[in-house]
Amino acid sequence: MKKQDQNKDILNRIKAETKTPLPKSLAPENIARLAAQEAVVPKKRYGARFAAVAAAVALLAAGVFAAVHFSTQSPTRTAPEAAPEEVVPDAGDAHLRTAESYAQVEARFLSLRDEAAERAKENGSLFDRFNTGSKEGAGLAAGSGKDASYGTTNLQVEGVDEGDILKNDGDFLYIARRDDDGAYVDIVDIRDRQTLRRTARIPLTGSGVSGESQDCSLDSTQLFVSGDTLTVYYCETVWQDENAPESYDGLGALQSRTFVAVYDISDRTKPALRFAQAVDGQPVSARMQNGALLLVTEYSVPLYKNDDDLKNASVPCYYENGVKYRFPAGAVCLTENDDARSFLTVTVLDTAAGAVQRKAVLGAGTDLYCADDTLLVASAEYAPASGPADSPADMAVFQPAVADTRLYAFSLTDGIRYRGSVLLEGAVLDQFSMDAYGGYYRIATTTPDGCVVTVLNEQLVVVGTKDGIAPGEDIYAARFLGDTAYLVTFYQTDPLFVLDLSDPKAPKITGELKVPGFSNYLHPIGDGWLIGVGAQTDETGASASLKVSLYDVRDPAAPREADTLVFDAAPYTYSAAQSDHHAFLELADGTFALPVSCSGTAEMLPNGAYRLSVENGKLRILGSFAPAEASGFETQRVTYAGDTFYTLSADALTAYDLTSGDVCATLAYPVTGGMLS
Repeated sequence: MKKQDQNKDILNRIKAETKTPLPKSLAPENIARLAAQEAVVPKKRYGARFAAVAAAVALLAAGVFAAVHFSTQSPTRTAPEAAPEEVVPDAGDAHLRTAESYAQVEARFLSLRDEAAERAKENGSLFDRFNTGSKEGAGLAAGSGKDASYGTTNLQVEGVDEGDILKNDGDFLYIARRDDDGAYVDIVDIRDRQTLRRTARIPLTGSGVSGESQDCSLDSTQLFVSGDTLTVYYCETVWQDENAPESYDGLGALQSRTFVAVYDISDRTKPALRFAQAVDGQPVSARMQNGALLLVTEYSVPLYKNDDDLKNASVPCYYENGVKYRFPAGAVCLTENDDARSFLTVTVLDTAAGAVQRKAVLGAGTDLYCADDTLLVASAEYAPASGPADSPADMAVFQPAVADTRLYAFSLTDGIRYRGSVLLEGAVLDQFSMDAYGGYYRIATTTPDGCVVTVLNEQLVVVGTKDGIAPGEDIYAARFLGDTAYLVTFYQTDPLFVLDLSDPKAPKITGELKVPGFSNYLHPIGDGWLIGVGAQTDETGASASLKVSLYDVRDPAAPREADTLVFDAAPYTYSAAQSDHHAFLELADGTFALPVSCSGTAEMLPNGAYRLSVENGKLRILGSFAPAEASGFETQRVTYAGDTFYTLSADALTAYDLTSGDVCATLAYPVTGGMLS
C-alpha cells in the first residue's frame, strides 16, 4: 500500500472510531499551533481560546495581475481616528470600553508581558524554545440557490453567501487549490462538458521578502463570486528568521496575515486585480452580502521582551497599497477583567468601491453566524487541567470537556457596533449551534452535565435555558429553524431532540427519537423533513459506514426516522459533508447529492458521489458518479450545471452526465502534494 493510502486509511479509521467530535480549535492543522502558544496562565481560565497565531507576512499578486506588495518592513502609520463608541455594559463580568489612546492598549500588554517574564525566571527554557526562527514544531492556522440551474454553495442563512474552495456561476467553475506549484485559483470553462478548459490561473503568491522566502505557507483559501467579481481571501503564515524579536510566548517566530484580493473577471481569460488589502491575524470566517465582504480574523499579540517591539505589536494593523496602518484607537474595544491576549477584528469591505469599516475587540473566535444586521462569533475558553505537582503551570494540558463558550455580538445596522460578550457554560460545536431570530440569540452547547440550549436577548442577558439534555452525551449536530431547534447528541445511540423555542423564556423539549448511529449535519428538505448525514455505529458505538437518514419531524411530539441508507460497500465510508456543510448539494429539482469516499482495503476504491431524492417518505438513489480510474483521493465537493454533474478531489475535476453517470471529461491535477486549501 502506498504511503498516501496508508495515511488515508489511518485517517478513516480515526474518523470511524471517534465518538466525540473535536472542536475546530483541535483540528490536526491547529494542534502544532496550539502547542506553541499559551505561556501566560490567566487567573481563572484560559482566555480567548489559547490565543491564535500572530501575523506578519506580505502579498505579491504576481504575473499579469497587477503586482501589489505588502512589505514586512513598511512603516507603521496611524490610521484616521474613528469616533469612540459610547460606553455600554457588557453582559458578562466585564465592562465594555473603547480605548482612549494607544498607550492604554500598550500598557495592558506590557503588564501581561511582565507577568510572563516573572514566570520565565522559573521556567525560562519553556518560553524561549520557540524563538529559534525555525518552522519545526510550528503549526499553521488553518440555503443554497435552489432556483438556479446550477449548483451554488450550501448556506446556513439564505442570501448570506459563505466562502468555499469551489464556486459555480453556471458557465465557469472557480477552484482554490494548493499543490507543489503553490496556491492558486483556477477558472475553468464548463460550457462544453466534453472539454474542461482552464481559462486562467491566478497565483496566490506571498512572502516576507519579494516573494522569494521559502519559510512561508498559504492556508484557508476561500472564494466568493458575484457577477464579474471574484473575491479571494487567504492566510499566509511566515516563520521569522533568527533575527526576529524574542518573545515570552513563541508567537514572535510565527506570524500571519489575512489577505483579501478582489478581481475583475469580466474577461475570464484575463482576471484583473481591482485592489488588495490585508489585516493582521488568521481568518475565522467570512460572509458576503450585496457585494460587501464581512471578514473576521483573530490576531494574537506576541509578548515581546523588548518594550518598543511589544508596544508596536499591541494593536492590530491593516495594510493598503503597501502601507501599514494601526487600527485607530477609537476602533479598538477593551473589556475589563478579561484575560484575552488576542484581538477579534471585523472588517467590512465594499468589493466594488473598496470602502472599508473596521473594528477590533479583545477576544478570539472559532465559529461565526451572520444574518442581515447581526454577527455572532463564538470562542472556546478552556480551563487548565491539573498536572503533576512538579510540572510548570504554563504546560498544563487543556481539557475540551470543561470548555466554556465566549459569545461576542455585533450589530451591522449602522456600521460595525460591538454589543458586548457573555461567557456561557459548555462548548459550542459549529456555526449551526447558534443563530439570531425574533430579537433573540440562541446557542446550543455541550457541558459535563448534559447539553444546554440558551436564549439571550440583544443585550446578551440570558432569558431562558433548557439544560440537562442527554447527560453524558455530546452535541454532534444542531439546526435552528424558526421557533424550532433540532439537536443530535451521541454516545452509543443517536437521540434527535426537537425543542420548541416559541416562548424564549421557556424553551422545552417536545419530542425525542433514539436510533443507532448519529448525524453530523442536518439539512431541511421540504416542510417537516430533515436529512441527516452521519455514521452507522455498532453496539460499542464505533462508526465505520456513512449513513444518510430521513427524519419526519412534521409532528414535533413524535419525530421518526422514516428511512435510512447505509453505504457499507467498503470497510470505511465517509462523506466530506459530515465535517463541512459546503460539501452537501441541493439541486433545483429538490434532489440532493453528497460526496462518498471509501477506504480500508489494499486496492484502490472508487471515491465519488451519489445523487438522492425523497419520494413518498423514502430515500432513493438516483445515480452514482465515480471517476474512470479509482485514485484513492477523497471527493471534497460536488456541483452541477444543467445536465452535467461534477466531482472535485485533490487530483481531478470530473464531469459526468447527470442522468447516466457516464464520465464526460476530466481535468487532472498534480498528484504529488496535491491538496485543496
